[in-house]
Amino acid sequence: MSIRKSGRYSRAQRAMTLARGAGLPVPPVLHAGADSHPFMVLENVRGAVGTHAYDRIATVRQMGELTACLHQIRTQGFGPAALDAAPLRGARQHSWGAHLEGDLHASERLAALERLGMFLPDNAAEMRRTLAYMCTRRRNPVLHHGDMRLKNVIVDHDGKIAALLDWDNATSSVPALWDLSIALHDLTIDEKQAFLQGYGYGPRELTKSIAYLRLLNALNYAPVVAEMAERGETAKLNWYRARIAGDFNLYQ
Repeated sequence: MSIRKSGRYSRAQRAMTLARGAGLPVPPVLHAGADSHPFMVLENVRGAVGTHAYDRIATVRQMGELTACLHQIRTQGFGPAALDAAPLRGARQHSWGAHLEGDLHASERLAALERLGMFLPDNAAEMRRTLAYMCTRRRNPVLHHGDMRLKNVIVDHDGKIAALLDWDNATSSVPALWDLSIALHDLTIDEKQAFLQGYGYGPRELTKSIAYLRLLNALNYAPVVAEMAERGETAKLNWYRARIAGDFNLYQ
């Protein structure tokens, strides 16, 4: 059994317990174990996966509402290890900056992206400034799902979200930013707007947060980009270079 995987499962179970205790639609865990691989059996929930929801706009708006409720759940410390029942000494980060560098290796990832030519020079400098400022921010941590996307919700026949699934990437972080950076990533523009409206995030807040969201997206891409570079996948790297440069943003 992988200790890393079993640790993620125990964190997922704790996150689910916290969320369900706050009234979020999280199915109870019926059994968790690790015979040859870690596994978790959940109570059956009837419905369709969110990617097949009849009204995707209504679904993502609900996802925004549920994410806002999730971010009302206070946690202690930062990073995935903060969700451990008894974190190992030094595993739980005591500041957001320590989490960004200790868990996400933010400076190393930015440097790797820059070496691979994934940033224009001005963009790289802006990313470093944004990271430096983020590391100084002092906010109380809250629970994050870590993968709040359509594929991880079940919608019932009335169009209501009946279950939030896949808590393997749950973490403890400052409100909004981490979950938003992931949730908004693969939505259409209309869906992005609906999610933010459900969350209660207005245009001004989005404008103030956009540099942080772009940075967190880049940090998420970094391991994938590094693997592509190792495999010599030049064509794919060029497309990811266009993504990170913002070339898919047709409004600026």
